[in-house]
Amino acid sequence: MRRTAPLAPLSFALLALAGCQPDAPDDDPPPTGTLVQAQARAGRWAIPADVLRVANQANVTITDAGAWRGEGRCSGTFTRGAQRVKEWTLAHWPQVTGVGGYSCRPINGNNAVTSIHAVGRALDVFIPLDGGQADNDLGDELANYL
Repeated sequence: MRRTAPLAPLSFALLALAGCQPDAPDDDPPPTGTLVQAQARAGRWAIPADVLRVANQANVTITDAGAWRGEGRCSGTFTRGAQRVKEWTLAHWPQVTGVGGYSCRPINGNNAVTSIHAVGRALDVFIPLDGGQADNDLGDELANYL
């Protein structure tokens, strides 16, 4: 099934990310032996208004993966396009610790529909955790770009 939809409302597994720019450093350096790090913010990714404005103007064609009919419909690996996005992401975003996503299975919560993970069109982008949660400060820049 194909349909056109605004880009912003799409559910992106790889976009469960958020972040911000660290504050400017103080004029005085910290005492010797002190480790200074930005503190990660808690919560989900908040799409900035300028990013949302651009996304709302874009239309994409969504093609689902069809009914689940077992493993015979699975691709066995990523599509060429997904593989290229994976490689580009790893090469250009040093905060990304890994990119995965291929999994031969139906959609979680709906065993009647094939997951786009099963046909190689989904990517899961991993960033470091802070206190067991995604480090928003590292993820927002990438999420906003995508």
